[in-house]
Amino acid sequence: MRVVKFDYPVNEIPYKEIGERKLKFYILEPESRKKDRTAILFFVGGSFGKGPRTPADFQHQAKYFSSKGIVSICVDYRTGHDEGFSPVQAVCDVKSAVRVEGEFR
Repeated sequence: MRVVKFDYPVNEIPYKEIGERKLKFYILEPESRKKDRTAILFFVGGSFGKGPRTPADFQHQAKYFSSKGIVSICVDYRTGHDEGFSPVQAVCDVKSAVRVEGEFR
């Protein structure tokens, strides 16, 4: 399993489990803790292959938006690095992430 490394502090929260694999939200919280906050989700594209892409690829953009009061979430989902991967799995994971995200705002 790959290690996802961020330059900024993030909250790692699993949103889905597939066998031993825990898919996570990497959340950068704004300083304000208002209710019903806006959230933005970042998904790395081009991950159907075994390239070097990770959820940390958008950490700088996520940090910027969190500084503006937006909950910023870098999303982990199954990619070409996962054994037996199919693009359909990635689409299912993304749908799950969008559905669950509303609970974290």
